[in-house]
Amino acid sequence: VSLQSFVTTSIHFHWFSYLTDIGVSSGASVVSLSLSPLISMPVSVLAGFIAERVPVQKLMALSYYLMAGSIALFLFADNAMLAYAFGICFGIATGILFTVMNVIWADYFGRDSIGAIRGMVSPAHMLSNSLGPLTAAASFDITGSYKLIFIVSAILSAIGGTLTILARTPNHQPG
Repeated sequence: VSLQSFVTTSIHFHWFSYLTDIGVSSGASVVSLSLSPLISMPVSVLAGFIAERVPVQKLMALSYYLMAGSIALFLFADNAMLAYAFGICFGIATGILFTVMNVIWADYFGRDSIGAIRGMVSPAHMLSNSLGPLTAAASFDITGSYKLIFIVSAILSAIGGTLTILARTPNHQPG
């Protein structure tokens, strides 16, 4: 979850700058950016219903892999249509992720432990949330491009999907 926070904030903060830097018009860049939450909202609702029928672990891994694929598309989005396609794909990935991310805590650790677990994880989550955009900006300043950080972001998303698939439900100790 922390890896994905790093990735999504990096993309969100630098989306417009990246697209306009590679030649996409500012109008098309704004539309691309706007498509993501418009798609994400209904997908989040749908993901909630799907999470009741499909193992949430698989659904979360799917969201990470979709994120990696959408970022790969982002790297080649040098025109309005590809920018729009990225906005739609990224919106689907985040719509699934933001819903199942909340469901997986209860599935893995039980409802009695959600507060304690989330309290322990939140500092790392917030740290990665804040480091994502800063790292992307530093990468741009050093390399003159966002390509490297977005390639790293796609790789981190794929790693997150794989780690999610490999994760095992902890054994609950009565207590």
